[in-house]
Amino acid sequence: MQKLDSENVQTFTKSSLSLIILVAGVLTILNAVKPVHMDDNVYIFYAGEFIAHPLNPYAFDFGSPNYISANQLLVPPVLPYYLGTGMALLGNKPILFKLWLFPFALLLSGSLYYLFKRFAPGHEAIFLWLSILSPAILPGFNCMLEIPVLALGLTGLALAFESIDKSSIGLTLLNGLILGLAIETKYTALITLAAILCLYLMKRQIFQGLMVVFIALFMFVSWELFIHYSQGQSHFLIHLGQRKGNFIRRCLHLILPLLTQVGGIASVIALMGLVACKVSIRNILTTAFLIFLCFISLALIPMEFLSIKDPQSGRNVLTLSTIIYGLMATLVWGTLCTVVYNLLASNPKNSNENSLFNERQLDWFLCIWLMLELMGYFALSPFPAVRRVIGITLVFTFLSARLLSKTQVFNETTQNLSRLIICFGITLGGLFYSVDFLDAQASKQIAHEIKHRDWNIGKENTHWHLTWWGLSYYADKQGLKQLALNQTIPKKGDIISVHNIDELVRDLKSHKELNLELLETVNVGDKFPLRTTANYYSGRTPMEHNQGPRVSILVYKVR
Repeated sequence: MQKLDSENVQTFTKSSLSLIILVAGVLTILNAVKPVHMDDNVYIFYAGEFIAHPLNPYAFDFGSPNYISANQLLVPPVLPYYLGTGMALLGNKPILFKLWLFPFALLLSGSLYYLFKRFAPGHEAIFLWLSILSPAILPGFNCMLEIPVLALGLTGLALAFESIDKSSIGLTLLNGLILGLAIETKYTALITLAAILCLYLMKRQIFQGLMVVFIALFMFVSWELFIHYSQGQSHFLIHLGQRKGNFIRRCLHLILPLLTQVGGIASVIALMGLVACKVSIRNILTTAFLIFLCFISLALIPMEFLSIKDPQSGRNVLTLSTIIYGLMATLVWGTLCTVVYNLLASNPKNSNENSLFNERQLDWFLCIWLMLELMGYFALSPFPAVRRVIGITLVFTFLSARLLSKTQVFNETTQNLSRLIICFGITLGGLFYSVDFLDAQASKQIAHEIKHRDWNIGKENTHWHLTWWGLSYYADKQGLKQLALNQTIPKKGDIISVHNIDELVRDLKSHKELNLELLETVNVGDKFPLRTTANYYSGRTPMEHNQGPRVSILVYKVR
């Protein structure tokens, strides 16, 4: 019997590892085949510079439309060093250096599996797929900071559980190192560090908790001191000083995007929450169908079809998008509150006072973590975006999974319903990914078009580009030169291709010394009626109806 049990454990371990590697591989490959997108260009450029002079990493200028000191743009060091190493080994080929990010996907997949097994045993596999291929994670991997910091932070949380279980000083030390790296990947990891400290305190492991915090903050402060002495000012303090203005007013501006961004990406998590709350199958399926209709309406109905404007300012005060995301926000946040209430009101089953992690402590830990994520959102978010609410969405997922493991008998009916919801969630994540792929592909395509059209440019003249996001990367790859308006004045006969974004066009035209003639407006688009750029990365909603081109460039000639 003992031999049989050992074999079962070994089989379970192998199948678990296979699942973790498979999920991480799917995430990495889907990310690798997507063109360079949004802020990827920033991290790719910084990665090359960090490896070129690793002991003086911020010793260069970067920016558009104006160059600024690299230290003034928020790019902590861990990802640039890691990505730069991959570029040095594999070359500046996006598909290769994105595959180089596989360890972050593996850490994320492994830590999520561990934590779902801890919070909701028996449901870890389905929630792993639902989380990794969700609208919150799958489209936003890219070469950006959010997935690496999430992977390191959740790994730290998993190590915290293990170090407390085993009273291991070695795991505690390792946890501090991991969290120190997480903070210097992105400063929002301070939220995760606070949550982990709360976990240690709840388990009365005060010394271990303080040790983790000390090591993590020691690494953080040491690096910032190094940057202070090499660059003249700490990278962290520069960006802390940029948070000026009225804090309360900024928080008020962040409330509505918090509701709608989470509402847009967590609607399927809400369905799992409804299952956990024992809502009838009929009502759950009806709600799922209504969510489906919301996204179909967003795709097929133009924004102008239903819009009410302020007669004085001309601004839209009510649109179809407002109604759709308002309904989904009501569903998601209403379900979240219900899940939290039911979780805290439930009676733990098989409670054991001698158990190191009893049921009630885990319930309260998740609720405390949720509150920390909400406070961190308002304290650390300079502008709304999906990346700002990934932590909130993930804790909602843990809460729903935990309540589901407590309240539902995992019979055939529940299994089939859960599988149906998981398929719906993965399909929705695939939709977000596909739309984001189209946006990224359009930038790559338009860079090729503007390079290979005949602009009748002289041999002594230059074709400049004034662009943002992934378009900047592909314009550089096509041989166009980036224009920095505070360093270079184009001469007569030069061509300037300008990303058709109000801020960039306005900055270019503010230089009255340039006599510009518009040669052509180059557009690239398709017939798919949804877009994520730039709402998903900087906006109040994650996806909107798409009308007109995906990318537009104004081509000027200097006269």
